[in-house]
Amino acid sequence: MFSMFLARLRLFALLLIAGVVVYFLVSLMPVNRPEAKDFVDSPARIVGQQAYAPPAVIELGRDPAGRLGVSGRNFGAQEKVEISYLSTYKDLLRDYVPVMTVTTGIDGSFTQVLDIFPNIPAQGWLAAEGLTSREFAPPVKYQADPTPTPSPTSTPMLTPTPVDTPTPVPTVPIPTATIPSPVPSPTLDPNPMGSWYAQYYDNRDLAGEPFYFRAEPANPNSEWMCEYNPGWHPLQAEFQRQIISARWTGTFNFPTDDNYQFVVTVSDGVRIIVDGVAILNDWRFTSRVRTLVQNVPLTRGNHTIVIEYFHTRGRGTIGVAWRVAYPDWEGRYYNTPNFSGPVIAKRNDGVRSGPLELITDGSPAPGVNPDNFSVYWSRKFVFPHSGLYIFKGVADDGIRVFIDDREVFRQNTVGQPNPAFEFPVQLRGGPHVIQIHYFELTGRAQFSFAWEWVPPTPTPEPTPVL
Repeated sequence: MFSMFLARLRLFALLLIAGVVVYFLVSLMPVNRPEAKDFVDSPARIVGQQAYAPPAVIELGRDPAGRLGVSGRNFGAQEKVEISYLSTYKDLLRDYVPVMTVTTGIDGSFTQVLDIFPNIPAQGWLAAEGLTSREFAPPVKYQADPTPTPSPTSTPMLTPTPVDTPTPVPTVPIPTATIPSPVPSPTLDPNPMGSWYAQYYDNRDLAGEPFYFRAEPANPNSEWMCEYNPGWHPLQAEFQRQIISARWTGTFNFPTDDNYQFVVTVSDGVRIIVDGVAILNDWRFTSRVRTLVQNVPLTRGNHTIVIEYFHTRGRGTIGVAWRVAYPDWEGRYYNTPNFSGPVIAKRNDGVRSGPLELITDGSPAPGVNPDNFSVYWSRKFVFPHSGLYIFKGVADDGIRVFIDDREVFRQNTVGQPNPAFEFPVQLRGGPHVIQIHYFELTGRAQFSFAWEWVPPTPTPEPTPVL
């Protein structure tokens, strides 16, 4: 047993000596190390398996004429870069106002004279963002030169008190020939004509001050007049918050007196307000994207539209559009009993399934007389079966019915105690246009109109003869 122990001890000693020899030989081998110059002036280098690109930056300086300018680098090649004004660095999103757009060279850099005063304050912060690469350069503080006020010639000039020489600002070479176009004032119209004033809040109830606001275009030639999707936004990272709400305000021209159908595709909550009246209110949480429809009769002219929206988690979406549409009965109201004169009101009447009804002791529509009025209704309807249909209802005081421009029934019940009616019509299955002429003279206006299909009587089979 003792001899076995000695054998193991010798083996351990040999392995230890061999390890020391290998370590000594490896330490003597030459190692190829990259020199520091290998990383100098390199626009990008490899870190692990990913390319590292230097961050976008902007710097201030002055051209030979002493004008304040800005230069930037590390943006995309020949990319449009938006330069924006901020009043304070601490609250970046509250007053982020674009003031000009420049285009970079093929190396991703630009220089630009800041010929934008007094359209923005004489001091503040400037930031820049590539509109394609979304590279964002952190804000830098600027101080514009105050406009000197000439002294009266009669007042002797005083010797100024010596002051410390300020640290010179590094000069950025700026081409004197590049002068930007005049920039409009950053003040936004809170109720623009034909576009949107957008406000974004960091809570669900549009409470407090918005953390971001800007003018946004309407899209009359696209599917949606107003659309929100955080992916397109220049500060899209800020819009991935768990809770966000938004309000869009704008005034738009509606060219005709008509029924306008508002269509909304939305996740979470939405409200639509027209001229101060809420026409749609579905302010609730639901992650499911749904489509809502609301019909509103509007007069020709300008109307103010307000859209309010919130979402609580994930990627929110909303699209709003409107168009002239009569999904049920198109109703035209006249202030005469014989359909003469101008149309006083147009609206969508009735429901998609169920009878067309009008019962009132007063005015049937805004601006229409309570008596001595007439209504023209029309609708295209798909009849599912061929065969006999029974049309029935009540018409006080008179009615005429047309199907596909052919008169099929008329009744005048003036002075009669029973204004009910019923008549049969044979129709082929498929679409048909129904037109109704109704008038009311005095007293209570009462009207209803419906129909039903009469199934054919089955023919009895003959009894077989044995």
